[in-house]
Amino acid sequence: MKIFKKLLAVFCALILVLALFIQFLFPPIAASYVEKHSAEWIGRQVKINDFHWSLLSFEIHLNGVTLFEQDNQTEFVGWDNFSLDISPLALLTGTGKLESLKLNGLRANVIQNGEHFNFSDILDFLNKQNQDSLSIAQKEKTDVIENQKPIADSLKTAKDSIQNSQAKFVNPLKSLPIKVQLENIDIKNVSLSYKDIATKRELIVEKISVSIPEISSKNPEAKVLVHAEFPLGGKFDLTTNVNLDSGLFKVNTNLNEYNLENAFSIARSIVQIDLLKGNFSLKINADGSISDPLSTVVSGAIKMKDVQLKESAGGAYELNYFGTGFTGVSIAQNKIPVDSLIVNGVNAHFDLFKNTNNIAKLLKQEPKEESKDSTIQAIPKELAKNTEDSVSLKTTPDTTFAEKPKTKEKLPEITLKTLDISNVKFTLNDYSIKKPMHYTVRDIQVSGKDISMKSLGIKVSMHFPQSGSLNLDFKGSPSDLTTMKINLLISQMALQPFSPYSIHFTGFPLKAGTLNVESHTNILKNELDSKNSVLIHKIDVEDKVKNIEPEFSIPMKVGLYLLKDRKDDIKIDLPVKGNITDPEFSFGKIIWKTFCNLIVKVALTPTKLLTAPVDALTSEDSEEKANTSED
Repeated sequence: MKIFKKLLAVFCALILVLALFIQFLFPPIAASYVEKHSAEWIGRQVKINDFHWSLLSFEIHLNGVTLFEQDNQTEFVGWDNFSLDISPLALLTGTGKLESLKLNGLRANVIQNGEHFNFSDILDFLNKQNQDSLSIAQKEKTDVIENQKPIADSLKTAKDSIQNSQAKFVNPLKSLPIKVQLENIDIKNVSLSYKDIATKRELIVEKISVSIPEISSKNPEAKVLVHAEFPLGGKFDLTTNVNLDSGLFKVNTNLNEYNLENAFSIARSIVQIDLLKGNFSLKINADGSISDPLSTVVSGAIKMKDVQLKESAGGAYELNYFGTGFTGVSIAQNKIPVDSLIVNGVNAHFDLFKNTNNIAKLLKQEPKEESKDSTIQAIPKELAKNTEDSVSLKTTPDTTFAEKPKTKEKLPEITLKTLDISNVKFTLNDYSIKKPMHYTVRDIQVSGKDISMKSLGIKVSMHFPQSGSLNLDFKGSPSDLTTMKINLLISQMALQPFSPYSIHFTGFPLKAGTLNVESHTNILKNELDSKNSVLIHKIDVEDKVKNIEPEFSIPMKVGLYLLKDRKDDIKIDLPVKGNITDPEFSFGKIIWKTFCNLIVKVALTPTKLLTAPVDALTSEDSEEKANTSED
């Protein structure tokens, strides 16, 4: 009996010593062992400041962990505190219970240089370590595949039957052999940074937190909360509610007052800009099912305020407000209904150069130069015909593997209830002509209602510099841009600002005059038929500019004098016809060409005005007289 008591005492003492060793000595030994051999395992040095646990409460704490870069000094990944609290006693009731999981102060710094990342060496190291084992596993896998071919066929048949049947979501927790209860999953103060050395892109997200109150086999409702902040301003919140029994989910996303300066480095790698400012907000609510994600219905709103963008070439754009709201967007139904699109306070410009424009420069599109010494020569028509005939005789179409005719993809059904664009200022800077022109249009208004892919009706109005206004009615179909109707009315537009164009085409600067235009344009299958009634009041030109070779050499002053009536008006009907897809087609050039031909006709044969219609005066046969002497 005494021996038994002594043995029991020794056994208890050993258990106590073992428990004390596991409780107090094993964690520092394990941490030191990991630090010592981490370079052998993953090719990088790991540092662990504190590792301890509690056998009584089954808590594990791993604090101050750092995974270094290759220099063993710079931090790659690390965190401040990590704790895990499990309940092994719950296993007695058949439940795997996690009472809490907490991670605080996680940091990760990702750096990219071309195709290389600052973790590529880790992947290469692990791949090298497993190369031999992978080759052996591949050989074994080949044998297994051969033996499992009948099984694969049966699985394919089962998969096809599942796809043909109605999909039904199954709670993944209920398929496990034990009950699951996860509580208090809390991750906070996470910081992530990404930097691309080659493109100079940089993205930083701070104060990221993820909270999951409970995931349980008993309670089918699961909730996930995500929060993040950006260093220069802006907050992101995401709330997800999922029913694990039905698979139904609701997602609410809110990006509030995101400062666009956070995305400047990314934007600068895409477009040529030196400045990007403004606020961006986004709200999205999505309702759907995990088993059928395409049936998800999305609603939300997008807002942008006080946006400023400066081109590297020197130009700038401004936007005071942009807002749009959408309800009931459905991918399954291919519908995108937009409630409203509101734009207010825009300052934009377009710079036109001889071979490019500012938009092409902004998008980093270099002008293409045509090769003068092309090695590819055109095949004569006779030779081409003979070649086609020979091919058709020698080859017989094989319809065995003929491609099926491609079905035309159905365009999404986009609808817009209200379109309201106001307070827009637009400047045209044309450097492609002999004397640059700068023309600013103000108070541009665009409005429309019940717009769809089949029907687009908008009204446009604007004011010109010095004097004049424009009103435009457009009716067409966005799904068929080959057909449309445009009614245009220009009233009292001052002509003097267009003097650079007059110099370019005729050599004469415009001194005074106003323009009134009533235009009715129909485009049917790309064929344009435009009727334009023009009234020019008190037009006057200065003396011809010397040392400039204009596009057309015409007797401008004499022609204008003969065209004017007693009220100092010029009334002209300018019909324009042509195919808008023709590369040589230019509406503006046709107008100037027609007008110049008219001047030539009048100057040479003024009596024809009394007998001939104006349409006859605008024919192409007047071109041969365009090189007549100046007045």
